[in-house]
Amino acid sequence: MKDDFIAKNKGTASSRFFVFSLGVSNFAISAMPLLVSLLLVDIGNTFGTDVGVTSQMNTAHSVAAVIFALLISALSMRFSYRFLLVVGLVLSSVSALGCFLALDFPTMLALYALSGAGYVMVYSMSLALVGKHLALERRAGP
Repeated sequence: MKDDFIAKNKGTASSRFFVFSLGVSNFAISAMPLLVSLLLVDIGNTFGTDVGVTSQMNTAHSVAAVIFALLISALSMRFSYRFLLVVGLVLSSVSALGCFLALDFPTMLALYALSGAGYVMVYSMSLALVGKHLALERRAGP
């Protein structure tokens, strides 16, 4: 049952749309750290914190991403790739909504760290699904 959709639909129009949607999800997930980096001064002014303290948001994002990158290898053996991809998208969405509604900086910092976990789940699972979708002879390489 694990990822039967891909096995049944190799080479069809829906499978090409599937690969395109994985690329769009990677692009959407990658935009959040870039936007936060550009808005660090404004975030600091909003919550009354220094820019140096506010820049720790990127550190929290990276630490959570590293921790979840180690955990995702074990989780991907137990759960399907598509399930973990959806969980990563949900984590990122909850994180973005929570950061938008955060009333203080520590709450925003914790919720933004959650987006690091979602980022690594979406990115690694989308690469695994593309690798599973494309035949070995169609992949780029020597």
